Amino acid sequence: MRKFKTITYTMRLKIEALYNNGFQKTKIANEIGTTYTSVYREIKRGLYEHRNTDYTTSTMYSAEIAQRDHDTKMSKCGRPIKLGND
Repeated sequence: MRKFKTITYTMRLKIEALYNNGFQKTKIANEIGTTYTSVYREIKRGLYEHRNTDYTTSTMYSAEIAQRDHDTKMSKCGRPIKLGND
């Protein structure tokens, strides 16, 4: 039986540093100790368009954007509050 573990904020910071420096996604997965599919999904969650000083854009990963998205999705999980219906 597999053990699933969630990606923490410190792991997201490592992903940000490695991805923005040009590492491959499989090497990032080996570095943080998760599967490569988790890294693909995580990078997809935190991508944004970054504008450089010469007005060109590049795609970057942000750990803060990914953490904010994760927190909002987790807050919607679970049973709604019973007191809200009264």
